[in-house]
Amino acid sequence: MVMLLVTLAPGGHLLAMAAGSLWMWQIMLAEPGPRRWSLRLPWRFARLVSFMVRASLQRRAD
Repeated sequence: MVMLLVTLAPGGHLLAMAAGSLWMWQIMLAEPGPRRWSLRLPWRFARLVSFMVRASLQRRAD
């Protein structure tokens, strides 16, 4: 999955790899819960990625 993220973002492949790695670590460190079918949206991951993107865009604008 992480390698797919990198191919979708050829200009920001390092950022995509970092985001994918953080996503995998977040899944591994999540507290185990009862087994059930669900769609787990990585909100913490999404906030982190949005912060990283905004920071990189702001650095480019300066």
